[in-house]
Amino acid sequence: MIKSEFEGKEMIDLSDEDFTKLIELTKGYSVADLKALSTEAAMMPLRELIDVSNCDIAAIRTLKVADFVEALKNVRMSVNQQDLKRYFDWNEMNGSFAIKEKDLND
Repeated sequence: MIKSEFEGKEMIDLSDEDFTKLIELTKGYSVADLKALSTEAAMMPLRELIDVSNCDIAAIRTLKVADFVEALKNVRMSVNQQDLKRYFDWNEMNGSFAIKEKDLND
């Protein structure tokens, strides 16, 4: 989700290892949570500017993994393990595809 949000744009400087780190840090995050995280991270370079209203876009630095790590302090996952467990139980009885319980604990 994060990678596709910024893919093809020159505003992000993340390696595959950085994306792997973000995947580990955001296990259990919903798509809405990841969208909020991306938005918060994108604000980090802007907060470093003195005068945002008169800056040149070229003066805004690219996003780095540190921006996402910092954004994680403000954006928490909105779905807890108990909710996921209830979903798993419902899916076991009524769902159309299998979900492994171990996947919910990651």
